[in-house]
Amino acid sequence: PFGFIRHPRTAAGVAKDGTVILLVADGRIPDYSNGASLVDLAKLMIENGADRAINLDGGGSSAMYTKVNGKFILRSRPADLFRPNAMLIRKDYNSLLVEKK
Repeated sequence: PFGFIRHPRTAAGVAKDGTVILLVADGRIPDYSNGASLVDLAKLMIENGADRAINLDGGGSSAMYTKVNGKFILRSRPADLFRPNAMLIRKDYNSLLVEKK
């Protein structure tokens, strides 16, 4: 059932030309985002050009930042079931850093 229920999800993939594709699907935020099932996530990765992809973490720990002009900008809206309107950036986390050569 886990794969068919919509949750916040994070995925990374690679296109045939080597382009790295990172995707975060927000969720658990009424009137904003319902999240994605694993099937939804796979379809989104394919639609965005991924030839190979992997589901990473999900839930309230799904967050994406990008660095623009030396400043990190939050691009997603992390939330959980009990506080859907609060921006929840967790204190303990794992990360994936991608740098352009």
